[in-house]
Amino acid sequence: MLVFSSKAKAGWDVSQTAARESHGLPAQVVFVWVPGPAAEYPTMAVALQDVADDGKLNQLRLLSVTKLLSDDNFQKEVFQQLEAIAPKDLKEALESAGNMHNPKMTALRPSFEKAVLTTPTVLRFKEDLARHQLEIAGASCEKFSFATTGGSKRVFGFLTLTLAGASNKAPAP
Repeated sequence: MLVFSSKAKAGWDVSQTAARESHGLPAQVVFVWVPGPAAEYPTMAVALQDVADDGKLNQLRLLSVTKLLSDDNFQKEVFQQLEAIAPKDLKEALESAGNMHNPKMTALRPSFEKAVLTTPTVLRFKEDLARHQLEIAGASCEKFSFATTGGSKRVFGFLTLTLAGASNKAPAP
């Protein structure tokens, strides 16, 4: 049984790291999705504009959205997309142990990452990013697994969305 409810408002924190030339690491900006009202920025649009005003938009490479997996509505969106994209793989994974090493979870991972990119939540992120000539290049979930919480299965893991400039997009195969 899958049960979901909506969560309170959320927003974004912005993490900036300086370049570490001795290690070959460029300066980087990361947006971190934060549940609840304590976020530094109430919307991605506001955070993007602030970073753009600071001239650091070209350093934005990652959206850390792990805590988005704690949002009941996002869980519902992901499961709806998985049911549309890979119903057989989803059913088999839900019936499995659900741990990250289970072959049924390994088989579901590519569909999960595709499902994340097609959720209404991530489509809204894409709209905000497009206004600044940025795109989501891909999704990745480390430690991808299912766990039962409150009688329902939920996706767990460390979820990130990588970004690219619209002009830096890799050509389609």
